[in-house]
Amino acid sequence: MKGRNMREDMQDRMLLVTQGFPFDECERAFLEVEFEELTKRFQMNVLANNVTGKIVHKFPEDIPCWRYHIGKLNIFRLPAQLRYPEVRKDIVSCWFAMKAREKIRTTIRILAYSLRAEELFRQMEEIVKQQNINFIYTYWCTQATVAAVRLKKRYPQLKVITRFHGYDLYRERVAGNWQPLRPFIAGNANLLVFACKRGREYFLGQWPGEWEKYSIVSYLGTRAMQRVIPQNTDKLAVVSCSNLIPLKRVHMIIEALALLPDQIRVEWHHLGDGSEREKLEKLAVEKLTPKPHIFWKFWGEVPHDEIETVYQKISPDLFITTSSTEGGAPVSVQESFAMGIPAIGTDVGGMAELISNRETGYLLPADFDFFEATHCIESYGKLSAAEKKSMAENALNKWKKHFSAEKNAKKFVEILKRMGQ
Repeated sequence: MKGRNMREDMQDRMLLVTQGFPFDECERAFLEVEFEELTKRFQMNVLANNVTGKIVHKFPEDIPCWRYHIGKLNIFRLPAQLRYPEVRKDIVSCWFAMKAREKIRTTIRILAYSLRAEELFRQMEEIVKQQNINFIYTYWCTQATVAAVRLKKRYPQLKVITRFHGYDLYRERVAGNWQPLRPFIAGNANLLVFACKRGREYFLGQWPGEWEKYSIVSYLGTRAMQRVIPQNTDKLAVVSCSNLIPLKRVHMIIEALALLPDQIRVEWHHLGDGSEREKLEKLAVEKLTPKPHIFWKFWGEVPHDEIETVYQKISPDLFITTSSTEGGAPVSVQESFAMGIPAIGTDVGGMAELISNRETGYLLPADFDFFEATHCIESYGKLSAAEKKSMAENALNKWKKHFSAEKNAKKFVEILKRMGQ
């Protein structure tokens, strides 16, 4: 009851729009700590894109939580979206920028995006009026963000914040290479938040405008974790943690390991599941099983709150990721640094903001080949114990300085607090 009274006394009321939190695990690693900090400053309300699941996080009972659902598209309602000036402007821009065969498809996507926003607008407006909301924070830049900035035009007291990650930022991550209505969003939001410096630079390069002055970088960060103590054996323990999907390019880890010389003994553990698991296991059987100096294991899906325990069991010396794209500074690498594990990673997204080459790990080119990855693993394996310890210390110190979720969440909420004054 005390917590409820304290929240009721708060003047600022926020609607947080998520893709699933707190009903599923998809945003837990990103959002949990930040949400805890937000509840100390705002009277919170949550609108989640989930219509079935149960709440899977510890969640205060006094915080209202709604669900929305993106249902079947009614194509007969698409033409009516042309009444919005921002839609007409975005369509004109795409027609100037795109090849003929893509113009019609992209026009339909823009109209559909606006229609989804219109459907969300009604539900969000009811919450804004009912709960006296004055902050809307869309945790991803989606149709909900378009709805939020349209609401701001009707309710000028609203302050709109949106955070960009990956699929909602980079053109190549969406069909037709077109992110709908981005200038409209940027020109009407109060704060644009990016998960890494490179993401902010990319956005401002693609959509330059006066919004540069209210575009900030706020690293997500991770919780403090127990430091991993390496086994100090003649076997190198390597771990990777990701969904088994094409953009993670886990097959390149297998290919790189297969090229290691016999004197480099390795055990490789992968945490995570996905559509490519069967294919990757077959590749590992083909490429790695014949190598007596390599042990490998796919752990499958591991709940996020069990990852630290598994790492302690494995005692990895080195983390590796070979993603073709990242939205920000990858949480998986931040977590490895929090446990004092250096990393090999591709120079995509905010990876270079984490990995300083030969200081906290090894940075691969985005379009690296197998031999380059093999060379990095081999180079680490040949380091002295003192050099490995130094790299582990550097990784942990990088996390402490830049990627503590508690510190970063406090800084972010302080920025929002100043907006409300």
